Amino acid sequence: MPAAGRRDWEQFHNLRTLSTSIALEAAELMEHTQWATDADLPAIATQRREAIAEEIADVASLCCHPEPVDGYLAHDLGVDMEEAACLRQVNAPEVAKECGEVPRREGAGCGDEV
Repeated sequence: MPAAGRRDWEQFHNLRTLSTSIALEAAELMEHTQWATDADLPAIATQRREAIAEEIADVASLCCHPEPVDGYLAHDLGVDMEEAACLRQVNAPEVAKECGEVPRREGAGCGDEV
């Protein structure tokens, strides 16, 4: 059973609590480089790789946990993360080609034909 189910956390899963948790976890990720110079970043990334990876995983899990039974934000809101990421980047030239620069029919995915 996923951790959220074992601990009865689903009762706290809503837009406000999950978005707040995402911001807090992102802040924990930022703490690793808070007072570092750009020149320090490669060494920090190497030395703290595991801890940084854990914080990245925390943010990603809160956004779109791979087990929807946990009911994390993207699942709860019915957001298709692949579609959202593609549409978010539609103005980037390298992504616009992949997503298609022609108008899409209602409900079509990024890679779908019109």
